[in-house]
Amino acid sequence: MIDIVKKTIPRKLKLGLKQTLRSLFESTRYWFIRDKVSRKKFCHIVFVCQGNVCRSAFAEYYLRSHLSGNSVKVESCGLDVYHAGPSPAMAMKVSGDLGVDLRTHLSKSYTACDFNNADLIVPMEYPQYFQLIKLYPEFKNKIHLLHDFLPWPERLSCNIYDPYGLGEAAFRQCFEDIRKALERLASHKSLGKKRVAA
Repeated sequence: MIDIVKKTIPRKLKLGLKQTLRSLFESTRYWFIRDKVSRKKFCHIVFVCQGNVCRSAFAEYYLRSHLSGNSVKVESCGLDVYHAGPSPAMAMKVSGDLGVDLRTHLSKSYTACDFNNADLIVPMEYPQYFQLIKLYPEFKNKIHLLHDFLPWPERLSCNIYDPYGLGEAAFRQCFEDIRKALERLASHKSLGKKRVAA
């Protein structure tokens, strides 16, 4: 009987319910263990997601395109990247609609990023935040979820979920959430103006 009921519930509704429950649990945990965003200059920012083909890639290219003349180093990487690969066609299409060209992007592993010199390390979801803290406990004070930069009450929910394989609407919603957070980050008074080595 339970299996029959499960089969009648649309996939999109099941996914939405699962994400809502997960987000409630993870957001509560995050609010208790996170550090407040530092007021020091952000001159080197690293965006992190799982595969570095959708969320962190879009964040890197979007922010970089909006910081022309501001010498902030921006890079991105993935926690589960074992070989370089391009962004999926849907990510390129939707990002292109938002003025971001991902056609030249190739994914890279977190081991190729310069976390030592980064001022801000920005994962997209709580599990990535937690994994980074386990990998780099010494950098806990500079690891902050991207949702920290959204306005209240949107930042109550801590995750920006992966749209990979979910269709155009999911990509559009995801990239729009990222864009909103990056607009706030780009206007952050601590975003560095000093010269940074490339």
